[in-house]
Amino acid sequence: MKILFIDPECPAPLDGSDLGRVAIGGTESSLFRLAESLAAKGHWVAISQHNRFGEKTEANGVCYQGFVYRDRCPAADQPDVVVVLRNFKILPRVRQQYPNARLCLWMHCFPGSRWSKAGSVIRQTDTTIISVSKTLEEEMKKVLEKQIPAWQADCHTTTIYNPVNVHHPETSLTWNPHQLIYLSSPHKGLEEVLAKFRVLRIQFPHLTLALANPGYLLEKERSHEEGIRILGALPQEELHRHVAQSLAVFYPQTTFAETFGLIFAEANSLGTPVLAHDLGAAKEVLNKGGKGQVQDCHNPNIISKTLIEWMEGNLPQVSSSPDFQLPTITEKWENLFDSRAVTDTRSLVA
Repeated sequence: MKILFIDPECPAPLDGSDLGRVAIGGTESSLFRLAESLAAKGHWVAISQHNRFGEKTEANGVCYQGFVYRDRCPAADQPDVVVVLRNFKILPRVRQQYPNARLCLWMHCFPGSRWSKAGSVIRQTDTTIISVSKTLEEEMKKVLEKQIPAWQADCHTTTIYNPVNVHHPETSLTWNPHQLIYLSSPHKGLEEVLAKFRVLRIQFPHLTLALANPGYLLEKERSHEEGIRILGALPQEELHRHVAQSLAVFYPQTTFAETFGLIFAEANSLGTPVLAHDLGAAKEVLNKGGKGQVQDCHNPNIISKTLIEWMEGNLPQVSSSPDFQLPTITEKWENLFDSRAVTDTRSLVA
């Protein structure tokens, strides 16, 4: 089977060989891992990126090429399946370019105000929306139902989780019960996280907060703040080492809803709990790793009480979820590609 992924919004033209070498965001890392897994199973797989120029390249069995909105692949590369990442507005043109391909839209973000007319586009282009969580799928249905009947919205949507891959550090790693870590992009509630950390430092002066981020948004200089340790943008293996030695991933922000929260699943796979608010897909993903991680983070007393219990050794027992394993995820994508009609996709929901 020939499978084409179109990424019209990636921040940089990276490829799968960059995994483990440079800091990469969750959407791109999920794309590269899925593409390589599909290629390893014998499929022809290509990724077209809007900011890639020049000749095609290949990395780990996947072809990387540029994407120009009105151009199409050479005849020899006509795909059986086209998966567009996030951008529904290009679907009509993509459908025109590939009239016989199975067309999918892979959603990693919540739909915004520009999605008011998306329902008719999804129906007219016969597109299947793949959401990275059931939480996101429900939001997608609400948007589609503004223009098409609920039963049609249901037929055009499904859920397949992101694959989770972690680098388990050496067993001699020193665990630090006083270190918290934040490893998301700064726009995901970091100011609120820092404000709550400063309050905690009054009660727990030995507490530290390590700050890491994927690297696609610049962060303010904060190294002068007491208790703050700047890690910056790190390759995944090094980042996971810091996560594994921390008491918890500290994510008590209450404004930015994660559609999946790859950091949640990765931390749990490393045996590290997450302190998070019940927002977006947090409960859906974290409950698969272990109970007790989702708290009312509007209440500073609950945050403080939870951390006291964890520092005293009463941590949630967390682990990786089989629902997020790459072989499982790859099989679900293959089943989706093999299904003959949009209405067949409901059996794929985890």
